Amino acid sequence: MQGSQSKINYVVKARLEYQNIRESHRFDVINLSGYDIILGTPWLYQHSVLIRFNPMQVIIGSNISLQIHTGLGIRKLTSHSARLYKDNLEEVRTYLQNYAQPLCWPMEDVPFPPLRDINHKIHLIDLNKKYHWQPSRCLEALLPQWIEKQNAYLKT
Repeated sequence: MQGSQSKINYVVKARLEYQNIRESHRFDVINLSGYDIILGTPWLYQHSVLIRFNPMQVIIGSNISLQIHTGLGIRKLTSHSARLYKDNLEEVRTYLQNYAQPLCWPMEDVPFPPLRDINHKIHLIDLNKKYHWQPSRCLEALLPQWIEKQNAYLKT
C-alpha cells in the first residue's frame, strides 16, 4: 500500500494473542511494506492500552475488549453509502437531475461567451519594455559543448 489511493479488498477474522489477550479479532487485509500488523486506535481504546516511550513500555489495561461507549470525546463515523436497486433507479435519477438543475443552465442563458469565440487579445510581449539579463556562464570543462550548442542555435 503506497500513496493515498488504497483499497481494502479482503477481511479476515483471526485469533489475536498478545500478553494476556486471547480473542478473535476482525482485520482488514492490505499489503503494508515494513509492517506485520497495525492495531488501530479503536483496539487500543477497547483494551485501555498505555504506551510509553521512555522507558519503552506497553501496558494492557483490559484483557477483554471493552465496549466503545458513546459520549464526550467519542465520535462515530457512519457510512453514507447507498444501495441502488433497479426498481427505484429511475426515481433516483429524477431526484439527482432536479437537485442539479440550478447548476445546469441552457447554453443561451450562460453569461460567458462561447468557448470557440475569441474576442480579446492578451499581450504577452511588451515591445517597449527593457529586459535586463546576464550573459550565460559555463564551467571550463563543459565550455566546448556550450560553444557548439550556442553555434547550432545561432545557425537556426
